[in-house]
Amino acid sequence: AAGQAAALTAQENGASVLLLEKGRHTGGSANYSEGIFAVGSYLQKEKGIEVSGTDVLKEEVEYSKYKADARIWRKYVDSSAENVQWLANEGVVFERVQAMGAGEATWHIYKGFGYGAIHNALEPKFLELGGELLTSVAATALKLNEDGSKTVTIRNEADGTTEDVLAKVVILAAGGYLNNK
Repeated sequence: AAGQAAALTAQENGASVLLLEKGRHTGGSANYSEGIFAVGSYLQKEKGIEVSGTDVLKEEVEYSKYKADARIWRKYVDSSAENVQWLANEGVVFERVQAMGAGEATWHIYKGFGYGAIHNALEPKFLELGGELLTSVAATALKLNEDGSKTVTIRNEADGTTEDVLAKVVILAAGGYLNNK
């Protein structure tokens, strides 16, 4: 999901984007996500749901026994409504806002869950705008060239062949940690 969002944003901003997916299908673990956290989103406002970002921040920091970095959490909370709006602007449909467990109603549920968000909105828009997507292809090496460009060595996972690709910018979104060696 992070790579898809970055690729789409770069494509929308005029870059020529090659998105690599090591697996046979895009989305990975994000295909199974229910939704996204937010405080102060347009969906919450429409439903009259008021949640204090400061209270959420305090709860999370206390929950982690003060090990969570409150500065990172503050940025996350403060940008969360903007993230929901961006996804909606990109065509992601939200079914509802709900609480998770006994917490506040901060969980924004995607229609079709993560799979729907990625495969019905973000990925089709990326491809429609001219982005290129290769599946079963892994980036295996990254080299910074003297002129500032980058050389990415890619490997076809099906047949093991490799190829070097020249790039101005490389964004690494390594994806789900669960299956990432």
